[in-house]
Amino acid sequence: MIQRRAFNGWKKLVVIEKYRKEHQNHQNEIRNESLANRRAVEFYHKTLREKFFNCWKKYIKNELLKKKINNDKNNVKNRMQHFLEAAKDDRSLVDDTTFDDNGNSTSRTVNSTISNIQKRPASRINLQKKIAKNKALNNDQFELEKFKANQPAVDYDKKVKNMLQPWLKNQTAEIFDSRFKAQEKILNEQSKMIKEQKRMIEELKFQQNQLAFKEQISLLEEIKARQIELEKLQKAEYAQEKKLLKIKSQTNKIEIQHDNNSQRETDDENSNKHHPDESKIESTRSVKQIFNPIAVKMDERARQREKLKKEREEKRKQSERQKLELIKAQEEERIKIEEEEKQKKMEELKEKKKLQKIQEEKKNLELLKDKELNQKADEFYKKHLLRFYGLNGFKKLIELRDRKMALANGHYGKKIMKLVFSNWNILIRGELIVKQKKADQFYHKILLKNAFFNGLKQFKQSLLIGNAKAIRFYNYSIKLKLFQNWQIYANSEREKSQCYEIMIAEHNSLRIRKKYFKMFKEYPEEIKKYRARQKRLDQLRNKVKEMIPDYQVSDQ
Repeated sequence: MIQRRAFNGWKKLVVIEKYRKEHQNHQNEIRNESLANRRAVEFYHKTLREKFFNCWKKYIKNELLKKKINNDKNNVKNRMQHFLEAAKDDRSLVDDTTFDDNGNSTSRTVNSTISNIQKRPASRINLQKKIAKNKALNNDQFELEKFKANQPAVDYDKKVKNMLQPWLKNQTAEIFDSRFKAQEKILNEQSKMIKEQKRMIEELKFQQNQLAFKEQISLLEEIKARQIELEKLQKAEYAQEKKLLKIKSQTNKIEIQHDNNSQRETDDENSNKHHPDESKIESTRSVKQIFNPIAVKMDERARQREKLKKEREEKRKQSERQKLELIKAQEEERIKIEEEEKQKKMEELKEKKKLQKIQEEKKNLELLKDKELNQKADEFYKKHLLRFYGLNGFKKLIELRDRKMALANGHYGKKIMKLVFSNWNILIRGELIVKQKKADQFYHKILLKNAFFNGLKQFKQSLLIGNAKAIRFYNYSIKLKLFQNWQIYANSEREKSQCYEIMIAEHNSLRIRKKYFKMFKEYPEEIKKYRARQKRLDQLRNKVKEMIPDYQVSDQ
């Protein structure tokens, strides 16, 4: 049973791998066919555009040549008329005016022209050689244009992008890319502006802090100066008070001495005479009346002065206190304002942090939603693969058949258009060749008359034009070679990558086969081991039954 199951599993796996490889090959073939058809359509459109452009270019060149020929005809007619008029009037020595390509007149004499023609016959040969060279260059240019028209397009980068990334073909994707780049530029500019604004704000804050610090220093210096002035005033008042006290003490001493002397005299008189005279008593009273009023007045004046000083000091102290209170109030207001600003900033920072947290939470929710959507997308993708590998293969085959039929019809119509345009081109070329031959014949006739002057004038221009054409042709050939080599290299690299992918798939299939083949080889040995194990168990069970008749085997 186990061997049969393993074999059936291996068989199913081989069949599944076979179907998978066939389906993969079928898909690769469909993809390669679609790429080839797309390339063919693009190449066909580009060749048609280049051919139309070349036809338009040639038509413009022919029109320009016609204009030049007409201008040359008009110039020749004007010159011939002027020459005939001069011959009629017998003005052989009169100045003959010639007209340039731009219509400007240049004066010359007829005799001088004849003498120049007789002197320089070799210039005609040089002009004929130059004409032959110009014809050869025109033929080379025609061949180059033909080669360009038959050559494939060079815009290989766009092809590769369209092959590897088909969604880039849509104009909407390009529009979104351009808008995204513009928004990135705007965001970078805004971030730069924000950084500059932050830097300016920091500088302004630093300057404001410096100014506030300087103001505080100036206020402290003013307060110190006022304190020094107050101390000086207090010292001066203290010195004055000391002087007044000294004067008072001296006056008091004088009064006390005078009183003591008067008392001594009275005591002596009383001791000598128990009954003094009334005249002496009146004299002592008069002396006391003389000295005492002065001291009283001095005391009163000193008291008044002290009162006035105290009042002045109190007023001064009150004014200083008021000033200090004003300064303190201003400082407190400034400190309050700064604290309010700090609180506002802290509140703003808290709000910013809250907003950041909210944004982070929103981002986390969006990430969770994206994960859920990705899971749903994976499930949908699995279902889509099941449908694709089941029914859509047959539908795609039918659609491919219809597309190929439509492409074939379109290709047939384009082929008919190509034939029409090619015949039209051949007719135009034939007409142009006939007209060019006529123009060349007419031009040779004109050159016999005016070869020397116009040839000398146009020699430098023709040299410059030839050099420019040679440089263009050289640059174009180099570019073509570079793009061709690059195209070959890209194709080789693409083929290498495809080969590597095929080798990887083969290697994986071989590895899986080896594993199953190894299991299939080891399967008989495992069966032998399993059977030997069962035999041993049966023997042991039989022995146990012989020993214990009631023994029952448990079905495991």
